[in-house]
Amino acid sequence: MRDKKPSIRLIAEKMNCHIDTLFRIKSGRNKPSPKLAKKLEQVLGIDRRRWLWPDEFGDPWQALEEKYKDKSKSAN
Repeated sequence: MRDKKPSIRLIAEKMNCHIDTLFRIKSGRNKPSPKLAKKLEQVLGIDRRRWLWPDEFGDPWQALEEKYKDKSKSAN
């Protein structure tokens, strides 16, 4: 069975945070706190520095896409 990229709703549920918080972060209207960035790292496996400083370390949402794209390739 393939690992599917989790939806924002599922991520919010796993993190016990409001879905709007993640939508605001994804749209660039808000940045996560260091505490939330750490939790995102724990839940998604994307380095917290990407969440805190995407201009320096890369877009965390793109890293998430690539992570699950790679998993689906290896499952085939």
